[in-house]
Amino acid sequence: MASKPPAPRMTRPTQAVLHALLAESSREFYGLELGTITGLPSGTIHPILTRLKAHGWLESRWEETDPRGQGRPRRRYYSLTPSGAVHARAALARADATSARLARPQPPKGPTVSTELPVPEHLDLGKLIAALEAEDPAKILKLGFNNPHSYRGYYDDLAFEPAANITVGAMLAAAREALGATYLGCKGSGEYTMTGWSDVWLASDGHTGESLGRVLLSFLLTNVATLDLVRETSQP
Repeated sequence: MASKPPAPRMTRPTQAVLHALLAESSREFYGLELGTITGLPSGTIHPILTRLKAHGWLESRWEETDPRGQGRPRRRYYSLTPSGAVHARAALARADATSARLARPQPPKGPTVSTELPVPEHLDLGKLIAALEAEDPAKILKLGFNNPHSYRGYYDDLAFEPAANITVGAMLAAAREALGATYLGCKGSGEYTMTGWSDVWLASDGHTGESLGRVLLSFLLTNVATLDLVRETSQP
């Protein structure tokens, strides 16, 4: 018996697509139309629609008329299933509640020291670029990243290869290069276009890795390489 696919992750692009579908839940949409509504590229929209359909939240059909006379490709229309609409509303409500909880200031706990660890913020590409733009581009880090690619764990997420003795400017250039770029997913799973909302990871190409959140980024940015170390590690 085939196992049920996991519930779709509530990334911001997925939330945007669900909001668009729920705004007129009784009608059908084609992919380019949803891209126009949400501002997301085709390489982001269609993987989301595929996942939602695989989980039973959407149903789809090909248009019956021949579009060749209009000089366009055949359209595939998507609509929410009755249960999909229920699941979508519940998932969006949970996502909104989680965002509100993380954004809410925590009351002081008095003189005692809390042993609770803060919830790390998972950065998206837009926030990563903004964080790097605030740093000295000439700063050389012991460990950083370059070579953007589709992430092995979630193909529509973005990953960077770890890199030693790299400048912040080179990392920023790699992040900017990835914005709007389309990458082939692992094992030829399709093409995925990265947006400012794409979650980012630190992982070698074809492998899973670690979420690139503010905690990890802060660690990378504070571990500055000395010139002596750079010369030593660059020797043949």
